[in-house]
Amino acid sequence: MHSQRLCSYLHLSVAECAVPSRFRRPYGITPTRLKLGRLVNFSQCIQIANALPTILIDTKECSADLLTYTITYTGTDVTVTNSGTGTTSGNTITGITSGETITLTIVDNTTGCESSLEVVSPDCNCAVVNAPIGTDAAICVGETPLPILSVTVEAGETADWYDAGGVILAGGTGVTDYQMTEDLVGVYTYNVETRNISTGCWRGKTTACPRCL
Repeated sequence: MHSQRLCSYLHLSVAECAVPSRFRRPYGITPTRLKLGRLVNFSQCIQIANALPTILIDTKECSADLLTYTITYTGTDVTVTNSGTGTTSGNTITGITSGETITLTIVDNTTGCESSLEVVSPDCNCAVVNAPIGTDAAICVGETPLPILSVTVEAGETADWYDAGGVILAGGTGVTDYQMTEDLVGVYTYNVETRNISTGCWRGKTTACPRCL
């Protein structure tokens, strides 16, 4: 018996029956026998149409450092392989390079039918980081102690302090203040950046500390 398994609901083909098209009966008519040098029984051609396998992408999340992303998916009785970067564990693929579109190959474990699905990367560019909030300070010559400049940042952020030439003066994790050291008459300008501790994304603000006579 010849059988042909189709993995879609497209038109049915009887090519595997090896019968000249002019002798093929219309679909649905009672089988007959024709003498073509041998007996041919059209009822021997069995065709089974199966749906293409599918999966549902449940989540797409960027990593804390925004360099990779993770997806989770749901599928029934399927095997999923990934042609791109990342590591598959169960129904989760981690470590996919940010910005990369991956192609998943989905195979139905029962029918053997196969399909593919493109998964587009989420936007893992830097999220909005608000500028630090602070005020200028003033001090007269001879006054002590020298002022401590301070800014306010949001949770999970820190402040990096630079001089006017871009040389870092203070920074790290949990820094919001800078103790100035200049004690000559003048106006000193400091650049302060808010930096997200996890992602490294930042936004700057300029603050000045004038010195008066």
